[in-house]
Amino acid sequence: MAFGFVIPQSQYANLTMLQQLPEVKLDIEKSFKQSDGSTFATIKIKNPSDYLAFMIPLDLRKKTGSVSVAPISRDENYMTLLPGEEREITGHCHTKDLDSQLPEVTVGGWNIK
Repeated sequence: MAFGFVIPQSQYANLTMLQQLPEVKLDIEKSFKQSDGSTFATIKIKNPSDYLAFMIPLDLRKKTGSVSVAPISRDENYMTLLPGEEREITGHCHTKDLDSQLPEVTVGGWNIK
């Protein structure tokens, strides 16, 4: 038995104003801890600007080679921070997946410096 719903779209969103968002430099604090074969990361991220920080992805990578570590479990990803807003994100991966390297967190985003 299948259910289907069709919701007609009356118009499309106009997202052109996103192109005009000023660049934002985020304040980021990172800490790592190893325990029982896992490496735990805590990232504190703050938007100190007066502008929206839009669609911020976080990525855990090996320190050398810039290779993403997978699998990783984290609280959230692709977040948006309002002016003055801050969040603390936690995640972890298997320490063996780091190949004896230190982890690095990369932060990007639509209008992030």
